Amino acid sequence: NDGALTDEGRDMAEQLRDDPRLAKALSTDPKYRAQAIIMAPNRKCMETALVAFKDVLKDATWDFDPDIKGKGEHNDAIPELGRETIKKYGAATQLMAKYDEHYDHYHMGTHADRFTRFVSHLYERKERNI
Repeated sequence: NDGALTDEGRDMAEQLRDDPRLAKALSTDPKYRAQAIIMAPNRKCMETALVAFKDVLKDATWDFDPDIKGKGEHNDAIPELGRETIKKYGAATQLMAKYDEHYDHYHMGTHADRFTRFVSHLYERKERNI
């Protein structure tokens, strides 16, 4: 449950910065630059985003949404491990507060419920480049 990235996974996350499909989102052009990074509250997802984008998207809003994680106990986030990961990567204090608010995912509903809720939350956000 809630495993960390392997060395290979970290290498792959670092390579995301050079992925041509993300060039506009990582550019300095405000028309395209990513304004928010939304992660599942699982360590692999958090580590991938933090390794790949923490230094290049410092001005972006970072957030969690448990609706984008896998279902089932084997996909459950383990709060103690998640908090350690956030501290390890020196993420902002606000991110820790958001993690504590959003790691719980016991009453998530069906896949359709989760998708509908996630998209609805996207529309409610002030950021447009997500």
